[in-house]
Amino acid sequence: MIRHDLVTSAVRFYASEEPGPFEPYVAICTLMWESDRVVWIVGMHGALSRRMVRKLVRLLHDLGVTTAKAHRHPAHRLPFGKDVGDHVEMRVDEAAARLGLA
Repeated sequence: MIRHDLVTSAVRFYASEEPGPFEPYVAICTLMWESDRVVWIVGMHGALSRRMVRKLVRLLHDLGVTTAKAHRHPAHRLPFGKDVGDHVEMRVDEAAARLGLA
């Protein structure tokens, strides 16, 4: 038997809809998979427009993620996130519904 565990995913955000293979990205983050439904968003860097936030929520929703977690500075909030102990959590289904994606 073989078991494959997805551990990390790199997510890059581009200004254009059809980026070329060497086009620079405007933001990046890493998803660390806690389980098949829960991810930690780490190393987020760059400027996310509202359009990019919608695309991030859609990506997470399409991947079946129910909860996204992050350790964020109060000035750099996780969109739609709520404080839970020492981190912030975003309910992806709620965020998708608020954005009209679900």
